[in-house]
Amino acid sequence: LRGFRSLPQQNGAMSFTPHMNHRFTADNYAARLRWFETHLKDTFEFPRTATTRLDLKSDDGTPRFTVRPDLSGPHRLESVAVFYGFDRDPRARFWRSAEVVRQGDSFTAACPVKELGEPLFVFANVTYDTGELLQMPRGYADTRLLTVTSECRQASPQQLVAAGVKSVGERQRLI
Repeated sequence: LRGFRSLPQQNGAMSFTPHMNHRFTADNYAARLRWFETHLKDTFEFPRTATTRLDLKSDDGTPRFTVRPDLSGPHRLESVAVFYGFDRDPRARFWRSAEVVRQGDSFTAACPVKELGEPLFVFANVTYDTGELLQMPRGYADTRLLTVTSECRQASPQQLVAAGVKSVGERQRLI
């Protein structure tokens, strides 16, 4: 999470692909290329980083993560995907996908906590259709999509307990 915080948050500075160590999907890689085109050449309008809120208090004891993507630019919103994890070591963290519900310009996802003794980390990937086929380098298929990672939020075990978050079950060894 320190790495997330050290990046400039304005102008969509980050595109993170969960479950892939040092590899990217075409839409995540496209964001990296187009970010440079925006800031070095001024030839592409890059979406702003989505703002987020993590609400720990809820009626059912399940944290909720809310995302507000940039809808002001020329690119059509394609999807919002929310990922959350618990492991303290990001190299070993397994990201879970959350079901996302749209409410106007906001997208909300419940993030059930398995164990209150671990911190909660949450972020969203916001994917846009640029309306044009983006030329990609060798090894990647050309794509119209561009994925920008939102602000990342976290809650410590102490914050989870203080907010009344409820554990939803035991860890399972089955993958």
